[in-house]
Formats: sequence, structure tokens, C-alpha cells
Amino acid sequence: MPPRGWLFLAKLDGRPLEDAFSRRALTRRYRKRTGRVVDVGDLAAAFQDDPDARAVLTDGYRALARGLAPWLASFEPDALVIGGSIARSWALIDELLVPQLVAERPDLDVRPPRLGHDAPMLGAAHWRGVAADPGDG
Repeated sequence: MPPRGWLFLAKLDGRPLEDAFSRRALTRRYRKRTGRVVDVGDLAAAFQDDPDARAVLTDGYRALARGLAPWLASFEPDALVIGGSIARSWALIDELLVPQLVAERPDLDVRPPRLGHDAPMLGAAHWRGVAADPGDG
């Protein structure tokens, strides 16, 4: 796994993977192609109709798959759970990322978290309760 299990510390072609696949990277690449400033939600929404959005997202997901490949090969997980903001565009993950990952690992189960977008809040609430001192108000 990448140091501390943090994917943002992973490298791709000697550079941080985040330089190839992140909100910043995708929006920067789109701005260079078109001169327009948009957010990733706009790119996802325009995927079907905007060839530039389609190219940027396709290239980005290709880079993400390449960046994940060595970690999936070395760790050999049964499943890859993709959560957070990216999971809001699951149709893109399903179309652009999953086929690349399962081409290398046909048995890999790629899925969103069971608790969806509530998972971080529920986890924080749980750990707050565990760590809370009985004397806390």
C-alpha cells in the first residue's frame, strides 16, 4: 500500500497521482483544452455532450487505473470500495474505471460504500462517542 495507506501519496510516472487524477488536475486540464473554468461536477454532467469533458475524464480515469494497478497487484484485495465525492458520479466510474481494473483483476469487486455519503459522518459520530469523556457535556 502507499505510505500510511493514503492514495494521495501514491506516484504515477514519478509524480504524485493527484497530478493526474484529482479535482485540481481534471479542472486544470479542461481549462487548458478549452479556456473555460468549470468544476468536476460540471465535467461529469457534460460527459455525454462535451467531447473535451469526455476526453479529460477518460484520460483522468485511465491515469487513476494505472496508478491503482500496482497497489491492487501487490495487495490483492477482493474488493475496492470507492467513496467520497467521486462516488457521486458512479456511472462514470462504472464506464471508465471499472473495465480497466477488472481487465487486470477479473475477480475484483469495485463498489461504492454501503453507507454511501453518510459513512464519514457516522464514523466521526461513532469515534466521537468512543473517545468522549463521560464528564463531557
